[in-house]
Amino acid sequence: MKRREIFFIKVGSYLRGDGFLTRNIRKIIFSLMHGIKGFEFSYFSDRNGELELIDQQLIKRTSKKKYIVFDGGSNRGDYSNDIISRFEKNNIKNYEIHLFDIDGNMIENCKKRFSQNKRIHINHLGLDKKSDSHKAIFYPDDSTRNSLIGTPLEVDWDYFEKEIITTNGNDYCKKNNINFITFLKLDLEGYDLDALNGFEDLLTDKKIEFIQFEYTHRALDRRILLRDFFDFFKKYGYEIGFIRKDGLKPITKFYPQYNDWTLGPNFYAKPAN
Repeated sequence: MKRREIFFIKVGSYLRGDGFLTRNIRKIIFSLMHGIKGFEFSYFSDRNGELELIDQQLIKRTSKKKYIVFDGGSNRGDYSNDIISRFEKNNIKNYEIHLFDIDGNMIENCKKRFSQNKRIHINHLGLDKKSDSHKAIFYPDDSTRNSLIGTPLEVDWDYFEKEIITTNGNDYCKKNNINFITFLKLDLEGYDLDALNGFEDLLTDKKIEFIQFEYTHRALDRRILLRDFFDFFKKYGYEIGFIRKDGLKPITKFYPQYNDWTLGPNFYAKPAN
């Protein structure tokens, strides 16, 4: 090992401490890394490119058709609220938003939050490849971690299991006379690819204009790689790529290193040109 490498390993070992100085040096280093990589891995919409995505892909849409938005894994409804606030700001009234979540408490929160908006459809349902009953894992201290059984347990978190109902996209759309989706957002803690399989009919006809999905360690824990998303969308004629604050970055060729979940968390898919 070169002397320079030995030196930096020693410096790194000192920076693992909990002192005031080491903590702040680590923050500086992390900030520099964001600059070097060109993006920041973050679950916060004002830092990971989600808000810019809504503005560029949804609000500036040129089609005059009705906006139909699906929010899969809506939790307390923050993402949908970001969309609604932008619709209101731009005087867009021709829309409907369908929220899906497996947590009854979050569903009740959303019903109260959006009680005055008749364009919002709130569903106490999970999105999956099949319409069925399913066991799910709930984390009382952090509902954003809730997921269907099959995702390995989060270490050191209290949890309980409960039976829930799932629907697939095809069945829900047929039942509600929906033949296209403007914007499909998925945040299903490792089950995004399963849910996408449930939208086969609309994907085949390219009736979903834009998709945002999440690829994180939860998917990797289920042995699902970003390569699986790439291959899945390729057969439907969709391109995929990274969502960044400065725009969309398409993946035209898939390299193995793209399976690194820290390159996310959010990715997009849309019909290829």
